[in-house]
Amino acid sequence: MRITKTAISGLAIALAYVASPAIAQTTATAPTAAAKVDQNAAITAFFEEYDAQQLALSPLSKSYRGIKDSDYGRWGDFTNAAEARANDAARSALKEMRARFDPAQLTPENRLSYRLFEKRAERNEAAFKYNDYGCL
Repeated sequence: MRITKTAISGLAIALAYVASPAIAQTTATAPTAAAKVDQNAAITAFFEEYDAQQLALSPLSKSYRGIKDSDYGRWGDFTNAAEARANDAARSALKEMRARFDPAQLTPENRLSYRLFEKRAERNEAAFKYNDYGCL
């Protein structure tokens, strides 16, 4: 049998559990559980903030969701500059998400949301280069 760092650290953790189970359990599991909760709460807040920013730029999206505020009944900004700003916002949000969150520490639901956001941003980025082709 080959001894690796993982095997040695696993042995050390097992010995710690045997030596003092109550202390070992609280110190070994508490930071991991807290990190997962923090990551999941943080990514949920991240998605909510991104959604709020996108809604602020799109009166049509607000109307579609039934939000009646001062933008109700207005059109959005459909200029090339607005599309470039939206693409830049999606690109920077994707970069921030990848920097802040580790998918391995997320719940399955949040991991799926992470992947969906990532794929949507990548697809939008790939399509944006054809923005000025004018399909009308």
